Order: sequence, then C-alpha cells, then structure tokens
Amino acid sequence: MTENFSTPAAGQRQEPLRLSDLQGRSDQGLVCRKCGCRHFLTRYTRPKPGCIVRSKECRHCGQRMITHERAG
Repeated sequence: MTENFSTPAAGQRQEPLRLSDLQGRSDQGLVCRKCGCRHFLTRYTRPKPGCIVRSKECRHCGQRMITHERAG
C-alpha cells in the first residue's frame, strides 16, 4: 500500500497529520481535541443510572475529558 503525502503549496493550510492517517485506521474512537492523539489514561470510573462516567487524560498533552458510556 503506497500513499502519497505531498506537501501543500505555498499559502495553503495543511491539517495536522494524525496517527490514523499513517496506520490506515478509520476515524472511529476517542481522539484528543488538542493534539489528535488516541492514547488515554482512565483517571476514574463512576457508575450512574443508565451509564458509566469516565474521566480520561491524554497521555501526550494531558488534556482531560469526560465520557458517558451506556451500560449494557
């Protein structure tokens, strides 16, 4: 599989290269909004009625986010 990652012409803005671009993955899953990383540490997990609340922290930049996951 050969991919062409060309440089943009002068004056054009290029989106940051993401890990999924290099690994051939789809854009599903949790992605850090600050740096684009897909690696997180789970800081805490709390059960709530009908869902599970998790606090996650990006391993790369430290950005924190909270996810609400449906139980069952």
